[in-house]
Amino acid sequence: MEKKSRIEFIDILRGLSVAAVINLHSLANFLSHKIIVDLWDAQQFAVQMFVFCSAYLYFSRPDTLNRHTFFAYFKKRVSRLYIPYFIFLSVFFFFVFLLAPKTFYWTDILKAVFVVGGIDINWLVLLFIQLAFVFPFIRFLQTRNKLLFYGYILFTVYTAGFLFFVHFPFDWKWIMWLPWSFMGLFAIFYIHFEQNEEVINLSYLYFAVLFIMLECMQFVWKGTVSIYPNKYPPNLLILAYGIVWMGIVQQIHKTGLLHALKVVPLITFLSKYSYQLFFVHFIIIFIMNQFNLNVMLPWYIYWIVLFTSTLIIQKGYLFVYAKVKPAPAQ
Repeated sequence: MEKKSRIEFIDILRGLSVAAVINLHSLANFLSHKIIVDLWDAQQFAVQMFVFCSAYLYFSRPDTLNRHTFFAYFKKRVSRLYIPYFIFLSVFFFFVFLLAPKTFYWTDILKAVFVVGGIDINWLVLLFIQLAFVFPFIRFLQTRNKLLFYGYILFTVYTAGFLFFVHFPFDWKWIMWLPWSFMGLFAIFYIHFEQNEEVINLSYLYFAVLFIMLECMQFVWKGTVSIYPNKYPPNLLILAYGIVWMGIVQQIHKTGLLHALKVVPLITFLSKYSYQLFFVHFIIIFIMNQFNLNVMLPWYIYWIVLFTSTLIIQKGYLFVYAKVKPAPAQ
């Protein structure tokens, strides 16, 4: 694939990921219906794609990090993650105080600020802060010590497999970086072989077979084929599921169908502003639910209102920002 096509594929993955996140949080209000549960469960591929895209962009760049530049890199990375998150917290807790003061607790604010609780979605922020350490560590092993690098691969795969069989007894947030780094390792593999479509397609086929095998085992063992129970922390089943969906999206992308449907500009917009949209839609959900729209509206109308409101607010913010941002220095 040409470079432009590859980057477009990453944009499509990330754009579809944020669309899936909005869908998931929308449908979560209507899980009393079996068909909604199935539709909600089928979209549990979003975080896998997010992590893969982040890893692809990191590992495809030249290695410029060393002990002298790491602090500057980490500071810049965490600032990009934390500053939008802090702005989101300010807006979100303002609406909590305004619309639901009885649920407003200062301890929740403190937990949220330090990314240790207080709000459901901040585990994803914590994950990417963790990966800001993990990805450079993986690259260090890859370039400086192949033996330890292969050992890390084996340990990651073992951990993801182990978590399929055993429920982690402690707070999963503090070890989630390890199985999620599996997607970073797959990104390294993908980058190495991306010019060889046969190898990439065989890898998708391998993970499809692995996913089916694990689903069969889960059905025999637990009587369910649900994806969601494998998410916190992620195990090999849900990681394989995400890679399978990446393969499906890549095959669709190759056909040109997304361009024919003229949805690529929308998906690219979702990709470019994915982090902001992640926060915006959560605030909108809170406001909508305070007015009982999750009870008054059917699920599809609720989703339309949420999705369009999220896009309008993001577009409005960009319009205002373009008007008030300082002109570049001459």
